[in-house]
Amino acid sequence: MHHVLFVGNGVNRLSKTGPSWCSVIRDLADYVDKTNLIMDHVNEKPFTLVFEEIFFRSARARDIKETELKKRTADLINSIQPNHFHSMIVESGVRHIITTNYDYNLENSVSLRFEEANLSRETKYSLFRRRKAHDISIWHVHGESDAPNTLMLSHEHYTGAVQKMRGYLTSGRRLRKTTKSPFLVGDMSFDIGDGVFSWLDVFLRDEVHILGFSMDYTEIELWWLLSFKERLRLSGRNVGKTFFHQFGPKHTVKEKAKEAILESFGVEVRRDPKYQQSYEAAYQAFFDDYGELIKDTT
Repeated sequence: MHHVLFVGNGVNRLSKTGPSWCSVIRDLADYVDKTNLIMDHVNEKPFTLVFEEIFFRSARARDIKETELKKRTADLINSIQPNHFHSMIVESGVRHIITTNYDYNLENSVSLRFEEANLSRETKYSLFRRRKAHDISIWHVHGESDAPNTLMLSHEHYTGAVQKMRGYLTSGRRLRKTTKSPFLVGDMSFDIGDGVFSWLDVFLRDEVHILGFSMDYTEIELWWLLSFKERLRLSGRNVGKTFFHQFGPKHTVKEKAKEAILESFGVEVRRDPKYQQSYEAAYQAFFDDYGELIKDTT
């Protein structure tokens, strides 16, 4: 069984440069001249719906296009610089890294030259979107900043992604050499050779370690995928385990409720005491404890 790192925005928060998501929202709100309306009670609004709010208000008032907002978001995100933990992730020895981050800090943190290696042409969605160097693949599953239209920001984009994912895993999609998910037709070595596959196949087959990712309920496509993976397990399919490593000192009632749901989905939640000291200590503790385990030696 191979191991995969699923990397959220937490690692970017350890960089000293670049905006937080709250500051991105404020910048977009300022840009469309709707700051007071949009920022009022912003902490009570789901991010995907806040982006929809920004788009609809600005489209009506100033005829601003969604692509313009996405390009501005990409410019803001690109100001984040890589840090030591980005390189630890890339050099961890895993063959596949799945990230929801739009930037290239993982790729830019090491001397390897990562190049576009998409397995199918996509202009909006990201089932086959990856960068590759030697035998390391980095999958940008929420889009990437060099292609702003792919940035998954709106509720519409998230729900469309679920549709694409479900279509690929249940009805099949005609691609160069395959008409269906290779994992689901029994090919456990789909990433060896030049066949077409998706990060979804990797997520289902391998043991996935989720790091620095909050699993917010707005991440509807990932909740759907976790549910799909567990349903496969219950039906007798051989799928990999999923581990959610909970970083940070806070352990609120909302987090406990989310962990309970994750556990019901077959996810193993790990709250090591070493993870609770600081985010820096959490990443270091993870690699100290799991560094040898996750290395791919095949």
